Parts: sequence; C-alpha cells; structure tokens
Amino acid sequence: GAWLGMAAHLDDKACNAMDITGMAQKGGSVVTHLRFGEKKGDLYATRLWEESADLLIGCDLVVTTGQAILDLLRHETARIVVNSDVVPTAQFQSNNAIDLNKDKLIAILNARVTKEHVTPVDATTSAVKLMGDSIATNVFMMGFALQKGLLPVSLESIEQAIRLNGVAIEDN
Repeated sequence: GAWLGMAAHLDDKACNAMDITGMAQKGGSVVTHLRFGEKKGDLYATRLWEESADLLIGCDLVVTTGQAILDLLRHETARIVVNSDVVPTAQFQSNNAIDLNKDKLIAILNARVTKEHVTPVDATTSAVKLMGDSIATNVFMMGFALQKGLLPVSLESIEQAIRLNGVAIEDN
C-alpha cells in the first residue's frame, strides 16, 4: 500500500491509504484500502465502504473470500486478481474442519463479480519458483495486477517507490 501510494505521488496523482491489521503477527489478516484520484480533492474518505472497490488484489484466497472483503466490491463490475494457492489461516488451528477447497473459494469470488472478472494465479508457487521464498508473493501479486493494466500508476513509479523505501530493493 505504501509503495502504491508513493507511486501515485510520483505520477502526480492523489492517493489515500489505510491499513487495517488483524494482528498479522498472530495469524490475522492485513487489509489495505487504497483510493486513487487525479487530484487530492477527488478523494473524500480513506476507508472503502460497501460496493466501492473496483479492484481487489487478494494475496490470500481465504481472507479474500471473507464476507467483509466481498462486501467492499462493486457487485459484478469489480476486478479480482487472487492468489489461488491456499494457505491455512490461524482459524484452522482451532477448527480443522474449515473447508479450504480452492475451487469452492474461487466460486465464491465468481458469484460476487462475473467469472470473467476473476483472475486466479498460483502466486505463492510462482514466487517460490522465481525468488526462492514465499515472502515475494505480495509483490508478485502487485506486479501481476500492474501487468494486467489494473493499477492507475506506472511501473517506473512503483520501481522508484521501492528504491525510496530502501528495504530489500533488489528482491522487490
């Protein structure tokens, strides 16, 4: 989220960003709300409201199919790119009867928007093959969405934002 916000700034666009953390250190999800506009006056609220999101980059299929996330998407018109590699959540530790069937989870997304607007990608598998580490999954997903033309910022600005951040520049 921070990289995309900086990339928007570098592209002379406005961006509001808000991270909602679910105690990620303890196995909870992290959700970032991003709003982009041509100028700051185009943006009013930071937090997304129901049916206001045009794009969902889902780095975790289980979290992506949660009702609170699905409620944010514009019904039928939003685009979803989602990591289709299933990673059990912390809830699985206490309830191993949770159904983590990949096809069922993707069907939930297809029901929220049209099937043509859902693009599953084996991102964790790909990140491990390309980079040797699953930690690269989120950056892989951002790059995938960018290559699909779904992000309103340029590749050059994202790369510059990563350099300005100064952490694991080459890996990212």
